[in-house]
Amino acid sequence: MPVIIDCTDKLLARWHADSIPRVHANINEQYHEILLAIFGLIVFGYDLQTFDGESGPGRNELTIALHDFLSTF
Repeated sequence: MPVIIDCTDKLLARWHADSIPRVHANINEQYHEILLAIFGLIVFGYDLQTFDGESGPGRNELTIALHDFLSTF
């Protein structure tokens, strides 16, 4: 449960850090990012860095592969 709460806090902090207020957000993309972050920390004990840097699947190959896999559902 602490992992889920921490990942949710990171996502909320990212939303609050945006200098441009957004009325519409891509909820599906945000859902994939938070799910990847939680999955990576629980299963691998590794931060997949889904909230760091640019938006999207992230920088490393594992994150990109998992994001592509989740996109099929």
